[in-house]
Amino acid sequence: MKTTLKIAAVALAGLMSVGCASQSYVDTKFNEAKSAADAAAASASKAQATADAALAAAQKAQASADEANEKINRMAEHGMKGAK
Repeated sequence: MKTTLKIAAVALAGLMSVGCASQSYVDTKFNEAKSAADAAAASASKAQATADAALAAAQKAQASADEANEKINRMAEHGMKGAK
């Protein structure tokens, strides 16, 4: 049983030494992930700005359409009064 424990301990130590990443590898992977996250954030900000501009344009178009509808309704009311 002691021999089995010794073999397991040696095997575990060997796996741990091989399985650990170097600090430079971790730093490299972290920086790659951070760069990708920064790029995604920049893209999201640009998309948000585009969406905000589209919303403003849609609101302006809706206001213009509402104004045109009001004019048409006033003209229709005026025409109905004149037809009587």
